[in-house]
Amino acid sequence: MNGEGTQNSYCVYVLKSKSTGSLYIGQTNNLVRRLEDHNSGKSIYTRNKGHWELLGKFSCLDRSESIRLETKLKKMKRPDRVLSYLERKGDTV
Repeated sequence: MNGEGTQNSYCVYVLKSKSTGSLYIGQTNNLVRRLEDHNSGKSIYTRNKGHWELLGKFSCLDRSESIRLETKLKKMKRPDRVLSYLERKGDTV
């Protein structure tokens, strides 16, 4: 995995709601825009769950790789497993 998670470079990201403490996992090729979408209520799942903070990201080679990693993280179910994986292999903020 490489790249910077900016426009045209895919990444998987992990957000945490400041109000509920829940995690959100997604993938994008424009992390700045996507974070703005989450915090402005443009994303249905994250709407009405308060402000979201970026915990970290995983830079990916392409969209296929980012989708595979996003699916892997979402299958982990337990937030502590996702956070542990992020600490070991991701770019924490």
